[in-house]
Amino acid sequence: MDNGGCEHTCMNTEGNFSCSCNSGYELDSNGFNCSGKSLFTLIDVPILFFTDVNECLIGNGGCEHNCTNTAGNFSCSCDIGYSLDNNLLNCSDVDECNTDNGGCEHTCTNTVGNFSCSCNPGYLLEENSFNCSGQYLFIHCSSLYFCM
Repeated sequence: MDNGGCEHTCMNTEGNFSCSCNSGYELDSNGFNCSGKSLFTLIDVPILFFTDVNECLIGNGGCEHNCTNTAGNFSCSCDIGYSLDNNLLNCSDVDECNTDNGGCEHTCTNTVGNFSCSCNPGYLLEENSFNCSGQYLFIHCSSLYFCM
């Protein structure tokens, strides 16, 4: 299929058609081809042309965390510990504790963009920051003066 001769998108209209371009591009005067928009103009005379507009340069493309420019478009991504919302711009904290207790042997505490493990009383958190090692504090006393 020749897409009506359109470089990007062909839109069918009653008895005719028209071409349009992807975000970051504009329709050339021939009505079929697309080229990058000019970011800078002086008295309607283009000074600098780009084959692509980097949407990330202005307001981070609307992305809350990370913006990646692609040809004619851009995409957002989130820092570790966050997930991309349905609007594909904003990021929400991931509660790592909801999945397998965050890998923690005892207690998992979610924090913004991260999590931490802790141990029940009488246990120490091991160097791997996930596991807890044996009892170290429990002393059993049968009376005030006699402890085992």
